[in-house]
Amino acid sequence: TNGRFAAQPGFGNDSSVRALLVQRDSKIVIAGRCKASALAFNEFCMMRLLPNGAVDNDIGAAGLLWNSGLARGSEVTAASVLPNGQYLFAGTCYPNSSNFEGDFCMMRVNENGSLDSTFGVSGVKRAVIGSASDGVTAMGVTRNGQYLLAGACETGPTYAFCLAQFDGGPTTYRACSLDLDGDGRYTATIDGIIAQRIMNGIVGNAAVAGLSFPNGATRTNWAGIRHFLITQCAMSLPQ
Repeated sequence: TNGRFAAQPGFGNDSSVRALLVQRDSKIVIAGRCKASALAFNEFCMMRLLPNGAVDNDIGAAGLLWNSGLARGSEVTAASVLPNGQYLFAGTCYPNSSNFEGDFCMMRVNENGSLDSTFGVSGVKRAVIGSASDGVTAMGVTRNGQYLLAGACETGPTYAFCLAQFDGGPTTYRACSLDLDGDGRYTATIDGIIAQRIMNGIVGNAAVAGLSFPNGATRTNWAGIRHFLITQCAMSLPQ
């Protein structure tokens, strides 16, 4: 309302946003910490909003995704959307609910809100960097798919700046090609026409109007082609 959005139901007590990102399709992702109840510990959580501010119910339950496998005080402090459309959330998590020695941790999530089981252990990767308690404050993704986490690490009685690099794979980054209809071929009569129309500023259903797609095509409408160009070719396209 009046440019403001607040979500309390479902988040629980003491919830807080620690990271925000805007996708190429203008959807908004907020992430941070949530509690299931007043007595519960913080957990990783995220919510996705449509460009108009409405909750995107296509992810999680009522647009909200939790991870209850990260114990005691865990929270997201950095977020990124990867070139293939997945999300990477990084922050501080704890090995169990009986101590306060935090670790660097990451969670990779598919577009539909499910954890990417090929990443780490059930979608979560955890690392002990310092001698005791560590905390993530920033994250970066390199061009070759490496993940960089930076923050504070405890080294004896003091804290120090620290940086850690992790392998990001397996990935399908930048599987970009001129095979826009996904039939395994580059054709001037289909792929070439669509590409030329887009370069001329023609988007939406008009970009594929009048075309007869072959039987082997896996992308036969504007929605499928647009999704491919955004997630695999890093293009920014309207609906």
